[in-house]
Amino acid sequence: MAGELVPELHDIGKLTDIEPPHNFENFDFAAMGISPETPVWKGILEHHLGDETRYPTSANTFMLMLADGLACAVSRLHGEEQIKSEKQYYCLWKGYQDRKFNPIDQKEAATFVERATGASQYFQVYGDLLRQRAEEAKANITSLHTHSLLVGKLYRVMRKAFPIEDAEIVGKSKKELIELRGLKGQNWKLKLLVLQPRFWMSPWRTKDLGVFTLLQESMKESIQQFPDNTLLVTSGELLLVVEDSDKEKEIREVFLKRGFWLNVWEIPMPVSGETKTGKLRDIPDLIESVKQHEIKPYYPGAFPPNDPIPIPICPTCQKAPATVTWVSGDTTEELCPTCYKIRESGQKLHNLEDWSTEKVAWVRIYLDFECLLDSLGDLLKNHLNTLGFTKPEREVRF
Repeated sequence: MAGELVPELHDIGKLTDIEPPHNFENFDFAAMGISPETPVWKGILEHHLGDETRYPTSANTFMLMLADGLACAVSRLHGEEQIKSEKQYYCLWKGYQDRKFNPIDQKEAATFVERATGASQYFQVYGDLLRQRAEEAKANITSLHTHSLLVGKLYRVMRKAFPIEDAEIVGKSKKELIELRGLKGQNWKLKLLVLQPRFWMSPWRTKDLGVFTLLQESMKESIQQFPDNTLLVTSGELLLVVEDSDKEKEIREVFLKRGFWLNVWEIPMPVSGETKTGKLRDIPDLIESVKQHEIKPYYPGAFPPNDPIPIPICPTCQKAPATVTWVSGDTTEELCPTCYKIRESGQKLHNLEDWSTEKVAWVRIYLDFECLLDSLGDLLKNHLNTLGFTKPEREVRF
């Protein structure tokens, strides 16, 4: 793995007994015959721009520093009472944890970095420990596992989207890099998207329930094609980060080509510091408020609902002309091409004829993400009240 930077490994030092800082800058590499100048080690050593003595010296580590800061903004609390004691911190998903939760030896970690083949092996070997360890022991909102995944996604999205050369980084002082970070934060733009697929038709007949299979296929294809853009998926919507309108259009097309229409909310997301699009630390509020912004609907085909529709109209969706004939035994039905395609791809309910009841209904159960956050927020507030904290107002973040 010496030839590439692996962003997910940047915080492996947080699992070790290494003395702060956790970026291995005080580690004796020579004693183990390890070169700290490989891309993967530079990612670990140079992903900060704070009190540490090591800071970015290449375009890759500069971008990793930005991705790390962006991921921290999503998941950390800022300026609030910290839930801790002298020897412990309170981890929301584990209860009180020993502040010295360092399950692996620093030499073991260094050996792993030298031999590992990539991020997937990192999560396979240390996944359970990463889920136990809070990303930040002072503001313990998310696990190191979630943080590492998020940093990897953001790094790859930003590295592909934003042009920057090593020549802009090499030889820069820390002060100059801080100024460059602010400049890039003003010029580079990302967007947060909430995308909700909606049925083009009303599946009121069993033969049309194949639309649920198509929805699952669309979700799966979107995640597979755009894994780094996808931050969160529920049964009814996706939370994504995109770098430009072309990428957004590609993602929409995965659903539109199968006959779904979409509700889309979007909001600019700052890349670093305080910019024209907002403060980095306000990103959780941006995520929470995204649906307060204007909704943008997108429709498949050439007949949006507000346009006149030539007759005969498809009886299933009532949004397009019926131009295709569906034949089933002695029964024929005029449908639009989209509803015909959905019905054609449907799966038969082989056990339906064996059901003894005369009435059959389908029930769709989905996760209401806003309701989930509200419920978790209330539960968290009540829980912190029982622990005696004076500032029980806390945000639930992912």
